[in-house]
Amino acid sequence: MLNFSIVFLIKIFIVVEEMFRVQIQLILLFCLATIAMAGEVKLKDGSLLKGKILKVHNEVLTIETNFIGKLSIKMEDISEVASDEVVKIKNEDGAIHEKKYQSNDDGLLLTLWSDGQDPDIFQNIWKRSVWLDFNQRNGNSTEVQYKGGFNIRYLRERDTTKFSGRFDSRDRNERKTSDDRQIGLDYERLMGPNRKHSWYVRTHWLKDKIDEIKLRSTYASGYGYYFLRSLKTQLRGRAGIQYRIQDYYEDSTERSTGVEFGMDFKTKILDNLSWYTEMEYSPAFDDFSNYIVLHESGFSVPLGIDIELNLRAGIEHEYTSQPAEDVESIDTRYFLRLEFEF
Repeated sequence: MLNFSIVFLIKIFIVVEEMFRVQIQLILLFCLATIAMAGEVKLKDGSLLKGKILKVHNEVLTIETNFIGKLSIKMEDISEVASDEVVKIKNEDGAIHEKKYQSNDDGLLLTLWSDGQDPDIFQNIWKRSVWLDFNQRNGNSTEVQYKGGFNIRYLRERDTTKFSGRFDSRDRNERKTSDDRQIGLDYERLMGPNRKHSWYVRTHWLKDKIDEIKLRSTYASGYGYYFLRSLKTQLRGRAGIQYRIQDYYEDSTERSTGVEFGMDFKTKILDNLSWYTEMEYSPAFDDFSNYIVLHESGFSVPLGIDIELNLRAGIEHEYTSQPAEDVESIDTRYFLRLEFEF
């Protein structure tokens, strides 16, 4: 009886061991199959990444790995790309092919994607942001400044609509030194096959109690041209005609028709540092000595937290050649700003 029990136990052990060995083999085969099916990206420094090749667009490759999630890598840093899954590839002539991709030695590729829509097809985008400046200074004088605003942009393939507003309130030694409100609407339509040309219409309203402006209404339309337009740098010039109505608190009104010239420049200096400059010059037709110059320059740094929060710092100028009586021509403001995008 004892011998029978021992033999029975030995047989059970052998069966369990065989089942365990088969399971291990299946797991190893699954892992090997997973590795074999994974795409590979070899960097120029010799590093090798394995995962699913999601897309290549605007000279940037996106890969999803099991351990660190999605990564975006510049194509200039990649020596080889291989995908064992069928992907969609678009050549320079616009033809789309579905096949497994194997790069050549330089690793260059126009567009590639594994799922969804062609990334070159523009998708309408809403961009919204609010910002706030707060400055307080104590000492020989006490100054408190509140300044904020919002921007709402709707971007489509060939046009952009922008709605913006801002306020500025400043007190020095309990005396109001700045108190204005502004709101504006801007529409731009791109033209031409390369989309460097554009036409625009815009309107802007301003109320400034310190400069004794009850309401300044500006209506303008004109032509724009993009001298530079890439993922990193953009330089746009504008020239147009504007009509301005300026009502003062002293019950006087000025009307003028003039021209306007504008320039917008922004560039990405580093991955986390951007610079921008905006300028506008608008003289009157009948008197070129009557003009307004607006300028703003600064840099933007993302704070690197879970929400889209940026830190902006810079300088603003507003110069009026013919200001109201007892009002200075130029107004200069330095700012440190928090901007939340959503």
